[in-house]
Amino acid sequence: MLAFYGIPNCTTCKKAEKQLNEWGLDYQYYNLKEETPSKESLRALIDQEGEDSRRLFNTSGQLYRELDLANKWADLTLEDKVNLLHQDGMLVKRPLIIGQDQYTIGSDINVWQNLAN
Repeated sequence: MLAFYGIPNCTTCKKAEKQLNEWGLDYQYYNLKEETPSKESLRALIDQEGEDSRRLFNTSGQLYRELDLANKWADLTLEDKVNLLHQDGMLVKRPLIIGQDQYTIGSDINVWQNLAN
């Protein structure tokens, strides 16, 4: 079963949910305003992303700008990134869909389709 992290009023999340339903995929929905991925999951995702770990962050979001993370990025450690994403789901790029062996971030339907195969 997939873990789907989004927020109810996000149009991209709604689009992703609709598509997953059309493909008949089972998923558990998590509202990022109430529940974030575990620190272990976030750590694994950041490790997999490596230099591209910024992709996990909602860089266009208000909170990202308020915290001035663009200017602080170079100084953030792995644990800093894990803690930031875990503490506030509004920092997480959405939708974040985590499967058994793979995951997707954002709005690319072609990437979502990989979860169906």
